Order: sequence, then C-alpha cells, then structure tokens
Amino acid sequence: MSMSRLLVLALLLQALLIHWPSMALESGQAPVVMLLKLIETDDTAWLKQMAQKGHPIAELSLARAFRLGKGVERDPAQQLAWTQKAADQGFIWAEYEMGRLHETGEGVAANLDQALIWYRKAGVKNHIPALRRLSDLKDGADGGEGWRAMLARNEELERKYQAILGDLKSGKLTLEATVPPLEELAQAGSAKALTDLGGRQVDGRGIEKNQA
Repeated sequence: MSMSRLLVLALLLQALLIHWPSMALESGQAPVVMLLKLIETDDTAWLKQMAQKGHPIAELSLARAFRLGKGVERDPAQQLAWTQKAADQGFIWAEYEMGRLHETGEGVAANLDQALIWYRKAGVKNHIPALRRLSDLKDGADGGEGWRAMLARNEELERKYQAILGDLKSGKLTLEATVPPLEELAQAGSAKALTDLGGRQVDGRGIEKNQA
C-alpha cells in the first residue's frame, strides 16, 4: 500500500474526516467547504440538524454557539452537553475543551481530576494546548516531564509545518512540492500535516484524489 494511501486511510479514522464525506453528500458541497461552513455558520438551525445527526464538528460548533450566545441563548449546560457528545466520539478539540471546562468550572463544577482525564485523552494524540496544560499542571509521577518532552517535540513539528506553509504562501514551494515534506512530518507524528494531506486527497488539491 502506498504512503499516500496509508495517509488518507489514517486520516479517515480521525473524527475530523470521518464525517466530512457523509456531510458533504447530504449537502451537495465539497468537504472543505462543508467544514468552513460548520465553523463560520450563523445558521443555528442547520447546525443543530447536523449536530443531531452525530457529526462531532457540528456538535462542538453548536457548543461554541451556546457559549457565545451566537444564534441561541447562552446556555453553559447545553455547551457542556454538546461538547461531551463530540468528545465521546474522540474528537480531539472537544476532548481538550472538556478538560478546560472542568478545570475552569464553566458549566460544571470545577474538578481538576476530571480536567486531567480529558487533557490526557487529547495529549496522547499530540494536541499541543492539552500538552501545555498537562505540563503546566505537572501531571504524572514525573511532575509532567513526559508531557513536556512531548510538547517540545510537537512544537518543533508545528514550527516545521508552519515553515512549509510559509514557503507555499511566498511562492518558494508549489502546492505539489509541499507534499514530500508534509509526508515526512506526518510520518514523524504531525497531526496537522496528516490532516492537511488527508484533506488534499479528499479534494484532490495538489495530490491525487483519493476518498477511500
């Protein structure tokens, strides 16, 4: 099996892309367009419809709407409930958000033990903000040293990823030329590089289109 094939299959296991194809089919829109609409939409009724179908991106976006009072009344309990639904599906940003809510006591009684449980779920998936909190909170018998090592490694991968994007924006690299370094970063464990490559394969941007 080719490297590009492995990348797209691995990415499709992540919540971010598991639901893109079905959501795109339901709406008749391209997956990336669908994702942007979920993030930016003011159509709360449509967002609720997508969330009620179990799409984790929609669930977390709806939770954010309840937090900000965007198209709905502000409701911390609903914010927590929809965040929980997305987190229970393994959506990494929702797992981090559950940690934040439990740490700060937003919509739920503050509980550092619960916060750490959720931060760990996101941290083991190399989520940088979660790793920062685990490091700052000195989680673990080693006082957080293990998390700090993971954080340093992932921050270096993030720096390299941003450098590739910078070279693309400046014209130093073409879209096609960014594929090899992104594949290298993905193999090293960069979730963003993996997501980038998977999204490109779904849409056929600078790489052979492959949705399965």
